Amino acid sequence: MQTVLAQFPKLHASVIKAPLIRDQRGIDEVLSQVAAGGGVIVHTLADARLRESLNRAGKERKIPAIDLMGPLLEQLSELSGHRPIERPGRYRETRQDYFDRIEAIEYTVKHDDGRRTDELPLADAVLIGVSRSGKTPLSMYLAVHGWKVANVPLIPEIPPPEEVYELGRGRVIGLSIE
Repeated sequence: MQTVLAQFPKLHASVIKAPLIRDQRGIDEVLSQVAAGGGVIVHTLADARLRESLNRAGKERKIPAIDLMGPLLEQLSELSGHRPIERPGRYRETRQDYFDRIEAIEYTVKHDDGRRTDELPLADAVLIGVSRSGKTPLSMYLAVHGWKVANVPLIPEIPPPEEVYELGRGRVIGLSIE
């Protein structure tokens, strides 16, 4: 949608996302929201019954509904001789490893250099060490491979956060400069 809107630099439109529409109630909520504020519905519903319901209800309520998924699924079905499984969320399932890596990278960036120590229990590993011992580069390397890593600096005369002591021994890794 953002790619399309970029072609209209003078148009100031807001995009409201409504993910995980799985039933008629979700469709009704979206239709009500658009009816109240005006606009267009652009959708990628995988389920044929929900697509038809949204398209029909949009016409009845005079709300433009652009179906990006239906025509493509029908064309591919006709060309290939296969029926789509019409299961929402399938793309995410097939790419879960990618999304897990992105989540790990985001976690690691947010938990660099002792930040958000209250969330250390969510880490797969916590690196602890003095400045310049390589905590951040190692954290990022591990994050790219799907590990949620936090790193905590050791600073003379400042005790490490209590949360470090509450973690299992196998999750806290000490680094040294030597």
